[in-house]
Amino acid sequence: MSYISASMDGLFALRWGANPEEPDVEKYVQEVRKARQAHGKPLVGLFIMPPDSKAPGESFRKIQAAKLPELMKDLSYAVAVFEGDGFMSSLKRSALVGILLLAPKHYPIHVRATVEDALVRKPAGPIEFDAKRALAELRRQRLISN
Repeated sequence: MSYISASMDGLFALRWGANPEEPDVEKYVQEVRKARQAHGKPLVGLFIMPPDSKAPGESFRKIQAAKLPELMKDLSYAVAVFEGDGFMSSLKRSALVGILLLAPKHYPIHVRATVEDALVRKPAGPIEFDAKRALAELRRQRLISN
């Protein structure tokens, strides 16, 4: 598995490893479904791409785009956090644009530079959980480092 994930009180968070792998898309879509069922409501999806992760290849992007309708049924919205800056960050953002262009319709997916921006400073939508507590838990579980 090329990611770690956690769900808590209205939030599903996933941190990609260095090399996103195609079979992981189905795995995390199922995790999101189970988390939504456990919480009884749509979740906020938080997808973190660390500076050392590679931009996904074409095959991964196609699989991800095909799974978006299924994934977004369980999320109120999603936020992609691209940690770092420079060329690699731009390349990963371009990969997200490619995924969204392949998707069958528009989905509420937003981009932020940090997890703090996504959850506390500039949330893309309503946050129905304690965002500061969620940040502490994400740090504890090593989904974010700072």
